[in-house]
Amino acid sequence: MMQASRLQAELTAMSAGTGLAGCALVDASTGLIWCSTGELQTTPLIAEAACDYWRLYLRNREYFQSMGEIRAQVLIHSEQRLTLVGFDPDLLLIAQSNESTRIDWRSWQVKIREFQALVSKSLS
Repeated sequence: MMQASRLQAELTAMSAGTGLAGCALVDASTGLIWCSTGELQTTPLIAEAACDYWRLYLRNREYFQSMGEIRAQVLIHSEQRLTLVGFDPDLLLIAQSNESTRIDWRSWQVKIREFQALVSKSLS
């Protein structure tokens, strides 16, 4: 079972200093938020609604098989962007950032892998 307080602490640490406005770990099938930070903590409906982007991919994934499994979706709106990273078909990490903010995506990917390992360990 997931250790909510530990996941919250790790997500907060992962988000700190990255330029992200907020992050959330969400059950993609229900929109239930396991933990969140920043703007996604104060406006959780954005994270819940963003799951629809991921579910659209899951419904149509057979058409993209030749391209391989999706690693992430980056949705660029005029003011902000959402980055969705699937941990498995049911868990989704959503990051919100300002469109004008530079993000060091390479270092953030390392943090994602570490967080994903913690989530996997928490689920087992």
